[in-house]
Amino acid sequence: MQKLIKNTLLNADAYLKNFGFSEEQIAPLLVQAEKDLVNELEKTQRLLSEETIDHVALNRALHALKGLLFHLGNHELAEKLAELREEDDKSSDIRGISELLFV
Repeated sequence: MQKLIKNTLLNADAYLKNFGFSEEQIAPLLVQAEKDLVNELEKTQRLLSEETIDHVALNRALHALKGLLFHLGNHELAEKLAELREEDDKSSDIRGISELLFV
């Protein structure tokens, strides 16, 4: 999880600079982005570890993560999450999501 956060924040810094944001503007955005990523990833991890998975809540958490990742310039991971949300086989979804986010 920490590797995903670190890579996303590094990518976000360059991504936001490409839009003309200054270091002074980017710094607080990255602080908040890190908090949001940690919160959403921890929520997702809790949902995935429950004995009975609440797929509606998990879908909401993944949607929030996808949005965060997309807005931080991590489009590749955001698209992979979007694909996993569309899968029909819930057991492979859970495995795929866990591998993507927490391995």
